[in-house]
Amino acid sequence: MTLKQKIGLFSAFLCATSLGVGAQERHELKLRYDRPADYFEEALVLGNGTLGATVYGGIFQDRISLNDITLWTGGPEGEPYSPEAYKALPEIRALLDEGKYGEANRANRKIQGHYCENYQPLGTLIIDYDMNGGPRAEGYERWLDISNATAHSGYKAGGAEFTSDYFVSAPDSALVVRLKSGSASGIHARVSFTSLLPHSVTPTKDGLSAEGYVAYHSFPNYYRGVDKTHLYDPERGMRFRTLLKVMPVGGRVSSFPSGDVKIDGCREVLIVLVNATSFNGFDKDPVRGG
Repeated sequence: MTLKQKIGLFSAFLCATSLGVGAQERHELKLRYDRPADYFEEALVLGNGTLGATVYGGIFQDRISLNDITLWTGGPEGEPYSPEAYKALPEIRALLDEGKYGEANRANRKIQGHYCENYQPLGTLIIDYDMNGGPRAEGYERWLDISNATAHSGYKAGGAEFTSDYFVSAPDSALVVRLKSGSASGIHARVSFTSLLPHSVTPTKDGLSAEGYVAYHSFPNYYRGVDKTHLYDPERGMRFRTLLKVMPVGGRVSSFPSGDVKIDGCREVLIVLVNATSFNGFDKDPVRGG
C-alpha cells in the first residue's frame, strides 16, 4: 500500500469516526426531567443572543421568564467621573512594588468610576390552564435539546396527550410556543404578561401589547447611601414594548380589557412573542434618541 493510499484510508477512518461520534453526541445533547421546574436553576433556558426565555414547564401554570440584552438602567455618560484619576497611578504602582497591597487597594479607589448600572428582567409570560377537576396528569416529561435549541414538556391525562414546545428564533427575534392537545375538549387556558417594571398591558385583536420603562439610574442593592436604589421617572429611562399574538387551530381565542388572552377548546395554539427596546447605541439617550 502506497503512502498516498495509507493517508487516504486514515482520513476516511477519521471521517467515519467523527461522524459516528457526532451522531452519538447529538443523541446525548438532551437534558431530561420528570417534573416541572420549581426554581430558576431548574428551568430550561432558551435564547438568541438578544431575547431570552427561561421555561418552567408547569402543568397547571406554565411560566416563561423573559429578558432582553439591551434592557439596562441608566443612559449615556456625560463628563468623566474621575478626570484626575491618572494622577493616582504612580502612587498605586509604588505601593504595589513595595508589597503594600491593602494600601494600594485603597488608593485604587481614586481611579474608579461610579457604580455601574443594572440589568433588568423584562417580565414573565404566564399560561394558566383550566384543568376543571379533570383527570390526573401522568407520565410527565420535560427536556432541553441542546443540539437544536428547543425545549419540550408533555404529559397524558385521561388517555389524551398534551405537549408544549418552545424555541427562540434568531432571524425573527421571537419566542415561539406551540401547545397541542389530544383531548376532545381541547385546550382551555388564559395567557397573560406581567413585569416587575412599571408597565401597562392593553388587549389587541388576537393578543396583547405591553409597554414599560426601567429606572433612569440605579445603585447596587448593597449600597446604603440612598433611600431608594432604583430611581424611576416616566420621562426618563429605557423603554420597552412587548407584543404577543395567539393563533389557534380550532376553538376560539378572545382578549380581555385586562390584557389577558383566553383560549377555549383549541386543539393547537401557536403563541408568538416579540420585544423591542429604545436602546439605540451607548451614546444615545434612550428617550430622546431611542
